[in-house]
Amino acid sequence: MWSLVNNLEAWLNAHIAHDALIAIPALFVALLIPIAFFLMERQDLYGFDKNVILDKIIIARISIPLVVLASIALVFDSSILATLLCALLLIAVIVVLVRVYKWMTAVEVLKHKNTYKQDMRRRFIRSIKNETEKVDTWAIILNDENLMEKNQRGIVAEFIVAVRSLEDGKNRYPKSNLCGLMSRNVNKIDFSDVNSYEDLVTFSITYFEEMRSARITNKATKNKDHRVSYPSHYQMELALNLLKLALDKKINDIFDYLYFSSIKKYLASGNVDEASFSREFLPSYINIVKGNEGYDAKTLWQELSDWVITKELLSSQSSWSKTIALLNAYMSSVGNQTRLGMNITRHEAEVVDAITEQLLPNINVSFWFDIITFYNSGWGLDEGEDSLHGQIRGHVSRRREFGLFNALGGTGYWVDDEEERLKAYREELERQDGETIFILGLVYPWLRNPVEIKKVIKQIQVIQKEKLFEAESNELRRLESLLGRFEKIKAYTDNMIAEQNKKKTPSKKS
Repeated sequence: MWSLVNNLEAWLNAHIAHDALIAIPALFVALLIPIAFFLMERQDLYGFDKNVILDKIIIARISIPLVVLASIALVFDSSILATLLCALLLIAVIVVLVRVYKWMTAVEVLKHKNTYKQDMRRRFIRSIKNETEKVDTWAIILNDENLMEKNQRGIVAEFIVAVRSLEDGKNRYPKSNLCGLMSRNVNKIDFSDVNSYEDLVTFSITYFEEMRSARITNKATKNKDHRVSYPSHYQMELALNLLKLALDKKINDIFDYLYFSSIKKYLASGNVDEASFSREFLPSYINIVKGNEGYDAKTLWQELSDWVITKELLSSQSSWSKTIALLNAYMSSVGNQTRLGMNITRHEAEVVDAITEQLLPNINVSFWFDIITFYNSGWGLDEGEDSLHGQIRGHVSRRREFGLFNALGGTGYWVDDEEERLKAYREELERQDGETIFILGLVYPWLRNPVEIKKVIKQIQVIQKEKLFEAESNELRRLESLLGRFEKIKAYTDNMIAEQNKKKTPSKKS
């Protein structure tokens, strides 16, 4: 064995020029190090591209140790080891030179095309294992003021991989930090690669169901140590900022479709509770639309047309959970905040009307808001007749913002005979009124209490006799309209109770 080594050593000494071996480490130091500094001085780089150049182009982690080891082998005149190390170093130099050429010639004018530079960047990001370094690198990427001017293909995919690999813990919040960074800077991302937009939406909207599921689980868990962690609120912020981009027609008309198609795919993926998702998501959607003049409130129902509330759906066990979740979401974001005399913009009132018409397609919107705004008055129904008297007076004395128009959805056809046409209108209104009263009775149980309804009717009649309002005044018309509403509610409730009593009473055998 030793003789073979000695023979190899002698052959190498005879045939390998030591000067050539010495030149290889010198070549690396003399040529590639200046090239590295040259590449780092370019102005078209991300803030972390210097790290990419050293790690992926110059391959510093491999090349520099080889230079050191080859130099040591040459100093100790170990021909075999020096030759082997120099051969490896020469291969590394060739690889580095090829990568330097590719890096320098990569054209990034087409910012949405996958380039060699972008591939190296993604490899570098993917290779980061330390959480702090990972968050710091993403801070450099997303806080870059000129992010929109640089190639961004693949960035979103790497972000999602990175953020899913992290978990928040006690006194450490790497996942929240990354979500917060993306949320604050998402408007800088160029989503010409629409798949990246869809992927980011799909990631962010998981917040809504996860939040509700965690809340339900923790509410039922007595042991604090066994409670599950809540998703980061920055993830919700990201989902809503993406929604703002989707509904901003100045950016791209296709984003709203992409956003809601992502929701449909997510809900259809299985193991997703659509009721929980809609209960959490819908109020956020409504608040965003209300707060922005240029947004179209009907966009959601163009893409998610089955998000509706009807008597039929509320009466079915299979559809109950989803429909009641939508109703609760509507009431928490619209119903409970809808009052007469509010200082709101015309746009906000239009959003409330539009969402109500889309979500509750079979109701009488004017009837609906007459009762909703009456209930939301500052007066209480159970504080005596004087309180109820004042509540009614205040209700009919205030201006209207909601439900000023009601569409007759079931009469979209023309009937030549006027009497038949009016009959069709009456039948449609009766159908709408019945559905309206049914759903209102679920929201406000007192509407199914005949005693409470009679109190309201009695006080309206008292006010009419007192002649507090001038003839033909708006207040008097509203009072008469309110009386008609409650008389319909009374008739509906009386009929419902009679039907229930009839079912309870056993029929006599003849």
